[in-house]
Amino acid sequence: MKHYPWQVLARDSLVNVRPWLQLWRESVQLPSGQVIDDYYTIDMQDYSMVAAFTPQCLLVVERCYKHGAQQVTYTLPAGIIEAGESPLLAAQRELLEETGFSGGTWQPSGTFHVSDTRGCGHAHLFIAQNIEPIADPLNNDLEQIEMILMTPKQFYQIIIEEQRVELSVVTAFSLACWKLGIVLCP
Repeated sequence: MKHYPWQVLARDSLVNVRPWLQLWRESVQLPSGQVIDDYYTIDMQDYSMVAAFTPQCLLVVERCYKHGAQQVTYTLPAGIIEAGESPLLAAQRELLEETGFSGGTWQPSGTFHVSDTRGCGHAHLFIAQNIEPIADPLNNDLEQIEMILMTPKQFYQIIIEEQRVELSVVTAFSLACWKLGIVLCP
């Protein structure tokens, strides 16, 4: 079966709060000829996230309040890619800023659409191994981050039992375990 892109007939910005997001209402024509006058898409900045491991294979995990979820969650170091910055440099910068860790060897896990249906930018996922603490984390008034070092099995248990983990974190962690051959099941 051959798939054809939809044709955008009109596009109106409904909300524009750049650099955070822009909401669009589109009028689109499907390959069948059907027209949908109110299809909504969202533009958001791309971000990088890293599953970072110490030489002892301890995962760097962050525990902090996330207002969107309105709860304390577990996450991995991540952040928006700044203008002119590569996804890898963004991941390395965020790891250092949020945790004080740096160095090691890095490999990409992949780049993924945040939402194929609505847009929402891309997540650039990385694995860092053999990272070491080199500085104190930077304090940011918007984020009170508690850094925790834990085994991959401990983090897996948090994912399964507490389910206070964002989907992109589960993806980054799972890909890292798969690529590194970390077995989580007994």
